[in-house]
Amino acid sequence: RIKKTLMRFLIKYFYKKFDLIICNSKYLGQYLKKKYAISSKTLFPPSISDIKNTNKKNIKKNFKNSKVKIITVCRLSKEKNIYEIIRAISEIKKRISFYIIGVGKEKRNLIKFIKSLNLETKVKLIGFKKNPYDYLLKADLYINSSYFEGFPNSVVEAAHIGLPIIASQSHGGINEILLKGKGGTIYRDKHELKKSIEKFIDDPKIFLKKSIIAKKNSSYFNLKNHIARFEKIIVGI
Repeated sequence: RIKKTLMRFLIKYFYKKFDLIICNSKYLGQYLKKKYAISSKTLFPPSISDIKNTNKKNIKKNFKNSKVKIITVCRLSKEKNIYEIIRAISEIKKRISFYIIGVGKEKRNLIKFIKSLNLETKVKLIGFKKNPYDYLLKADLYINSSYFEGFPNSVVEAAHIGLPIIASQSHGGINEILLKGKGGTIYRDKHELKKSIEKFIDDPKIFLKKSIIAKKNSSYFNLKNHIARFEKIIVGI
């Protein structure tokens, strides 16, 4: 609450003094314009630097005789809302493995929560990995469950390799990455998340079609485009 109050104060009284404000998503730029009458430029983060050799192979088109491998990559903190994914998985009577890559303060609480639901064989905490692509390439589905996100780089990375994505409506840049649902499934609560996972398991075709769109869109968020856009903004000041 203190942090939010401080941020509102800084935005309202100091942001207008700057020559240029750069936002990491159009959503944030529109928010500043609507709430504070502050103009800004949008510059997407360089979420991917190398756009080669990351194509996912052997994408499964049904899971009747195989286990579904779900993955998420994030900091283990409360705002990432990983508990929501675990709760949804606990209610699905299918063969699922859920891999969580990341470290953070919530690790111990997550371990206790997983044990309380007897999901030790289904849910695995992998820890920090410098290169998550090796794990993403072996997964079937990526889920982002954050309450809020500025611009989720991990979602871009998942989209970049053609991995089907289910993501929470966390505002920020998620709608620009997934094109308001055209490139992935966006959910609003645990019930919708559970339903979306079940739909993916029963018939992944629509999710795979969306992943093709998201993959194509992800190429925009690379380092080369970021530099070119940044230079254009600076020159135009």
